[in-house]
Amino acid sequence: RVVRYQHSAFVWWDTSSTAGATEATPLLGRLVDHSDLVNLWQQVWASSQINFLCDHCVGTVPLVPGTLYLRTAACAAQQVLQAEWINLISASFQSFMFLDSVVGKFDVRVTYNTESQQVEVKLYDASLQQWNTHFSIFATKGTDLEKTLDPDAARSRCSGMEVSGAEVYQSIGNAYVGEFQSVAGAWFGDDECLVKMQFHQQVTEGIPMHLRAVAMLDAAGHPTVLQDPASCGRPFFFSELAECQLGSIGFAQNGHFWALSSDVGSQHFNSKLQCVSHMGGGQAGYLQPGMLEAARVKRCMYQTVWQKCDINTTIALATVPALASQGQT
Repeated sequence: RVVRYQHSAFVWWDTSSTAGATEATPLLGRLVDHSDLVNLWQQVWASSQINFLCDHCVGTVPLVPGTLYLRTAACAAQQVLQAEWINLISASFQSFMFLDSVVGKFDVRVTYNTESQQVEVKLYDASLQQWNTHFSIFATKGTDLEKTLDPDAARSRCSGMEVSGAEVYQSIGNAYVGEFQSVAGAWFGDDECLVKMQFHQQVTEGIPMHLRAVAMLDAAGHPTVLQDPASCGRPFFFSELAECQLGSIGFAQNGHFWALSSDVGSQHFNSKLQCVSHMGGGQAGYLQPGMLEAARVKRCMYQTVWQKCDINTTIALATVPALASQGQT
């Protein structure tokens, strides 16, 4: 006899990791709420994504790169607006997201409000049992920049100084590794900087394309720090951004990328020399060496509270070895 059972998953069974690929969007996760006003995505970051992002350091402390927020915001707007190019303005980096201190898991929410055209990225703080906003920006539909790069012409204009990737990373205050240490060379002119980025691995070796785009956008700005007299080899972070244009094309090519920066902003090009993004009004913030590391030590220490208590003096001292060895009662 065949008996058919009607069954459902246990409430503690998390099916997010087994959901079909069509149910989740890179950088966003699964769409869990949708209305005319708000779209909400939620996901728990996979360990592979966390390990990749840990290669981005301010000083020696692993932090979520600001370019991840930009790519996430663009991805959310692209989903809602059905556009390949997105304009991002008025970025607000509200707090660092440390990659070495989250208890349990990285539970992340992304919302896009169609009325205000604002994207917000939030992380759930298990210790406080609340969602904290780490980033917000306004996102609207953009247009293709339709620009290409002539590397030879750009190098001829940037003939004042040439530095290798190794020299860049020996001179700046952040200990980047992996895909975030991808600058191969930089050329400086009077008011321009040309940067070539060479990635270390092929995408077929497990580097997600949406994360490689994050690393490329971050690495493009590393050499420009050398032009800032305020840097002095100090740790730095992405503190401000006035506007940005991001496209969904061109990141599928392996190999190398280019960046061309000037006083009006920076443009980024794929290995086919197509423009894939533009940033304007970016600013770096600087920290004293060891400052963030010291803050991490303080943050990770236990909080101690001393309280008075009555001790039963009738207990034999010999029954309390720890106190007896110290001569205390």
